[in-house]
Amino acid sequence: MCPGEAVEAEMEVTDEDVIAKKVVEDIQPTFEVIAEKTVIVTNEEQHVIWEGYGLRLYIPPDSLPEGCSHLELSVNVGLSGEFQLPENAVIVSAVYSFSHHPIESLRQPVTLEMEHCAAASALDNLSVVRANTNSNSFSYVPGGDFTSVKGYAVIKLHSFSRFATFLKKHFRSLLPHSSNEIEYSANIYYTKMLYCHFNFEFFIIQNLSALAKRVEDQISKRVKGNYERGPISNFKFQEDEVSVEIQESCGNGWNMKELTPLEVLLYYALESYITLNMTYRFSSGMLIGLVLARSCVLVK
Repeated sequence: MCPGEAVEAEMEVTDEDVIAKKVVEDIQPTFEVIAEKTVIVTNEEQHVIWEGYGLRLYIPPDSLPEGCSHLELSVNVGLSGEFQLPENAVIVSAVYSFSHHPIESLRQPVTLEMEHCAAASALDNLSVVRANTNSNSFSYVPGGDFTSVKGYAVIKLHSFSRFATFLKKHFRSLLPHSSNEIEYSANIYYTKMLYCHFNFEFFIIQNLSALAKRVEDQISKRVKGNYERGPISNFKFQEDEVSVEIQESCGNGWNMKELTPLEVLLYYALESYITLNMTYRFSSGMLIGLVLARSCVLVK
């Protein structure tokens, strides 16, 4: 325990307490948590590695304040929320929220590494941003290293709060943006059901482990009962590839839908095939994703 961290006494909870708590929850800004864990931090050296969600944390020895032997650090990962972003910036990472009371500062800085999906050509325009744990209003943090660890933003911190990586777009127009600054990955899933019925789904998402994990979790939740999960095939787009063409008739079972709560990529439906242009529009607090699905029946 740390100084000032008292054990909570048992108290009777009244209806007024419940109402007050509900009011506070209602006015809190939305932050959609897709994963969470608790880390016990001590004065020993620690490495917290959460590769499935693009997070690495190095805690040097003797980091805690004097008289503090350990603390419970809550770590939340989010992909969307009612974020207030800095002007002319877009989010290119998951949002990582760290919280603990009453610690406000550390004796030794910890090193935070966050996976991002910015292309190599855009690294000079990256920045780390932070917000208070209970706030979605982000501001820029000085410093940050975006070249020493490929695909990760690295920054040293003296206190915990909420962090993300943003791409400054002051050099971009207000028209739909080119994709050469964002890396995408694609995943193909199929589900086998009874009566030789198959469902194929093709995802295009920003190249983030947390986003890919969420997509896979959503697929797994839908596979129940007599469904059989098929193999996963995934690949990463080359930097010079700007579109994907599905050589099938638009009217032959394919349909486009939103990967909630992510915004659908801009697409064009042509007579002979569907072209999925890597052109996109950002919404505040949203990451980009698309799903192209097709159902078919195997005929003997």
